[in-house]
Amino acid sequence: MTLQFDTASFPEQKCGMLVCGINWGGDKEDSITDPHRNRYYRSFFSDDSDWVMNTCKYRSRILNWLTCLGLRLNTTPKSAGRLEKSISQVNWLPTQSQNTDGQDNFHACVENHEFFVEHLRVCAPSLILFLSADLLRALNTEPCLSRVQPILGQPGEMRFEHRDINKINGKQHPRLKVGKQYFSGATVISLPHPAYRQGILDDYIAEFREWIGVELEQYARLHQ
Repeated sequence: MTLQFDTASFPEQKCGMLVCGINWGGDKEDSITDPHRNRYYRSFFSDDSDWVMNTCKYRSRILNWLTCLGLRLNTTPKSAGRLEKSISQVNWLPTQSQNTDGQDNFHACVENHEFFVEHLRVCAPSLILFLSADLLRALNTEPCLSRVQPILGQPGEMRFEHRDINKINGKQHPRLKVGKQYFSGATVISLPHPAYRQGILDDYIAEFREWIGVELEQYARLHQ
């Protein structure tokens, strides 16, 4: 199986933080196997020669959310340190599409869990950040759960919470789920997908800082 991490490779990523979305954005299926793909990385941190496409909206939104939750990251190559280099990114599904409209993401991820598990085995993360509640649910569904336990350890309770806030126009913000689960060897957090069509305010994500921010702050202390 060909691995498709979307970040440059650093030793710090072993037992680091794995960011995982649903699939790759775009509209050309064959671009994922582009032989020149290793020249660029679409998301977090890499070295100077690879510092291209690092301002995509997806990445920027996640960085904003991490800041709202108490994890501020350096965002230039010269300032990126051990913490920034400990972050790797992959998507659960190897497919590429502009959106997943009409797809049952949960069942698609359950049925195609092998791709994710192989990447999980390589980096053995101590912290996983999912960008969809469906991914945390899929992780806890057999046979995926049995496959990840040798890597993450024994699972604790999977919990989801939501908050009630109003938008600027006075309408209630969508009550989107944020999840958290402890394994004996890792912590898993799930945030909503950044491309949610009704929009997600940074203020909504900030409402969860007391609940999951402590996990991110602890991670940062261990990886400085």
